[in-house]
Amino acid sequence: MQVTVLHPLNRLHPPSSQYRRVFLKYVISQLESANVDVCDELYEEFTNIMSRPLVEDELCYKTYFLGDDRGHVITMEESVNLVSRGTTGLQTWPAAQRLAEWTLAHSHVLEDRCVLELGSGLGFTGLVVCQNCHPKQYIFTDCHKDVLATLKRNIALNIPTYAQGLAQTQATDVHPESLSQCSDNDRKCDELYLSSEKASVEMSKDNLKGRCTSVRVVSLDWEKVTEGDLEDLAAGVDVFLAADVVYDTSIIDALVRVIQWLLSWPRKSTDGRTPVMYIASTVRNTDTRDSFLKALGTTSFLTRYLCSLYSLCKLENFTILT
Repeated sequence: MQVTVLHPLNRLHPPSSQYRRVFLKYVISQLESANVDVCDELYEEFTNIMSRPLVEDELCYKTYFLGDDRGHVITMEESVNLVSRGTTGLQTWPAAQRLAEWTLAHSHVLEDRCVLELGSGLGFTGLVVCQNCHPKQYIFTDCHKDVLATLKRNIALNIPTYAQGLAQTQATDVHPESLSQCSDNDRKCDELYLSSEKASVEMSKDNLKGRCTSVRVVSLDWEKVTEGDLEDLAAGVDVFLAADVVYDTSIIDALVRVIQWLLSWPRKSTDGRTPVMYIASTVRNTDTRDSFLKALGTTSFLTRYLCSLYSLCKLENFTILT
């Protein structure tokens, strides 16, 4: 009980009520079927949960144990529904988890680098990278208002000193409106988070140890952003990441255009290398995947780039492109 439903993390950031009901019911049934005495505390907790209203909160918490020797965890605020507030972006998707696993095994690729992530969603991949790979800077990007708001809360939840740093910085780093489609009140919040890059964020003792990482959150709409805006945003970026961004054919042209702009500028990364992009994609529909690869192939730069490095890693029905 103390390492599951009564664990301090679950008390502080509880999973969904439905999950807790199903979990406790399963544990009790397994114990009873094995003729093991079930402790009163377990029955009491199950009864307590079952007596609560069936109405589920829209948001819950999920805590991910990274499985390393240091006991690192990532706690995420997520939606209990697949589609919420007009988007599917309020859940952590499998490709983000697979990309995070890949970064854990290849942390040297991101250490002391400036990293920009397309379609960060709720921030799982980026938080894993910041916690374990020690990048110099990490730029989270997405475009949905509610996704960005939840992303910011997840960053503050896992990097407490990031939230503290917001109160110590001036809201001066403002990007063009094409990078921040929001109301005046929302823009104030975005500017405050954007300004956090002005000072390195000291990692908390419990989570992000021993390094300083500058963290930014940017509202980025692939269909509205201009090449000039992207060039300013991505200046000095060494590594680009993206997970589960190829989810519909309607966004492929805009996504490929952004990728082309990010990788085709005649520039070098901070260590003199050509910037690189890693894309983790769940192959749910082969036609969508093929359309994406075909669109990539229409750009000669990307064709040459992918021919030598394509198919870096395959995990079940996941593919990571570089």
